[in-house]
Amino acid sequence: MLSEAELQSLLVGFNQTTKDYPSDTCIHQLFEQQVAQNPDAIALVFEEQTLTYKQLNQQANQLAHYLIEQGVKPNSLVGLCLDRSVEMMVGLLGILKAGGAYVPLDPSYPQARLEYVLQDTQLDRVITVTQVSKRLAISEERRICLDDDRVKSLLGRYGVNNLESQYFAHRSDQLAYVIYTSGSTGQPKGVMIEHNALVNHMVWMCREYHLSCHDRILQKAPLSFDVSVSECMLPLVSGGALIIAKPDGHKDPWYLSQLIQAQKVTVVYFVPSMLSSLLSIEALMQCSSLRVVFCGGEALLPQQVADFTRQSQASLHNLYGPTEAAIEISHWDCAQLNADKPCVPIGRPIDNVQ
Repeated sequence: MLSEAELQSLLVGFNQTTKDYPSDTCIHQLFEQQVAQNPDAIALVFEEQTLTYKQLNQQANQLAHYLIEQGVKPNSLVGLCLDRSVEMMVGLLGILKAGGAYVPLDPSYPQARLEYVLQDTQLDRVITVTQVSKRLAISEERRICLDDDRVKSLLGRYGVNNLESQYFAHRSDQLAYVIYTSGSTGQPKGVMIEHNALVNHMVWMCREYHLSCHDRILQKAPLSFDVSVSECMLPLVSGGALIIAKPDGHKDPWYLSQLIQAQKVTVVYFVPSMLSSLLSIEALMQCSSLRVVFCGGEALLPQQVADFTRQSQASLHNLYGPTEAAIEISHWDCAQLNADKPCVPIGRPIDNVQ
């Protein structure tokens, strides 16, 4: 249990800051604005594959048309069971554009966990690939394997333009995703997050950390963790490039440091334990492209902050928030840490959060 001094150190202040944000906009519509402004800019990089904003948008639009014809409508839950890949992002955006909410099904999860989520959500459709789909206890009709030649042929017949309102009007109070909690205190529970909460969070991050088309943001968290939402969407709503780590790459500090260097990544999230792994091998000393590093998911320790400061010129920020509150609710700049603080504060609330 925290002492009174430690608690006061953590609670820097909780006065709400109210700022305007596009509260009537859905998250994929912010992406579409970037497509319109810079269609030929690089949207994502995965190993040897790259897609421009226009190419990614077109593929997601084709999938969205298909999903709607398959019965997906506003607030429909659609499973997303994929390792990190180009298909993962096409699937995620396609679901959102069709009005649905995506439900991550981590291929690495135990069979019982996958079956529990499938049963609890009663998903009509799951977007996946052939190899992964073998782990899903659902009928063939409910699987949409993006690497299947028949599905590829079908998707190629659909239009590539934004859906606009030809099917329905997108509303910001619709669900964007449902992520299941870890279940550490019982059965996992699905946390439902709407577009307006997600848009507020993304707009705040872009504004607070000056994210732009010049940023290259690393995506390495499994989709079953809500930090992945920020990793996936921040570059696409700010006009930057999404750099996708290979499957299981998030467990390897050497691989991550090499990827950061090779792709000139500027923004990255770490849980403190992975940050420690990188610090222990002094990998961050070589990652000169980094300008912003976020930490969250675990308690960040003063010693980790001190070690980071010795190895990197980037700014380090402690973020805190439960899955139920749309990723993060508070933030703190670790440059403010000094010797009289017994622990790293979770800071102040983000915009429009109390």
